[in-house]
Amino acid sequence: MSRLGFLGAALAGALAPGLPAGAAQGAEQESLPPRGEFLIRHAWVLTMDPAGGDFERGDIHVRDGLIVAVGQKLTAVGAELIDGEGMIAMPGFVDTHFHLWSSVLRTSTESYFPLTLRLGPFFTPDDAYRSARLGIAESLLSGVTTVHNWFHNVMSPVHADAEIRAMHGTGVRGRFS
Repeated sequence: MSRLGFLGAALAGALAPGLPAGAAQGAEQESLPPRGEFLIRHAWVLTMDPAGGDFERGDIHVRDGLIVAVGQKLTAVGAELIDGEGMIAMPGFVDTHFHLWSSVLRTSTESYFPLTLRLGPFFTPDDAYRSARLGIAESLLSGVTTVHNWFHNVMSPVHADAEIRAMHGTGVRGRFS
C-alpha cells in the first residue's frame, strides 16, 4: 500500500462514526490499558547510549511502562516473556516539529499553507481531536514515540483541550505548543 493509500484509509478510519459526536468536548478521559510487567528476551538491543552499549542478544525488563533493566540474561519472576529473537529493540524516535491538527489534510495535493489557511478556520474541536489521533497513529507506526505538537490553529480553549486530550488519550509522550 502506498503512503497516500495508507493516509486515505487512516483518514476514513479517523472520521468514521466510531468516535461519537462531541468526543473532543467533555468526553471522559480515556484510560490507558494496563501496562503490567514483561521481559523482552534475546533481541538485538541498541541502547543509543555509549555507556550502556549494545547487545546482540539482549533483554529488556519493563514494569508499569518503565524500563527497569537492560542487559543480558535478566531475570524477572512473574513477568510475561516476549521473544525478541531476530528483532531490533531501540528507543523511539522524537519528532520535534509536528502539526497534529492538520494530519487529515496531508492527503491533499494542495500546498500546506494555502490549504491550512483556507480550511483551518472551519476546524471544530472534534476535527482537531480526530486529526491529532490520526497523526499520532501515523507517528507510532513510523517509530516516533515522542512528539512536539505545534498547534497553530487554536480557535478556542476547547480546541486546545481537544488536541491535548487526543495526545493524552493515546499515551504518546509529547509537548503541546
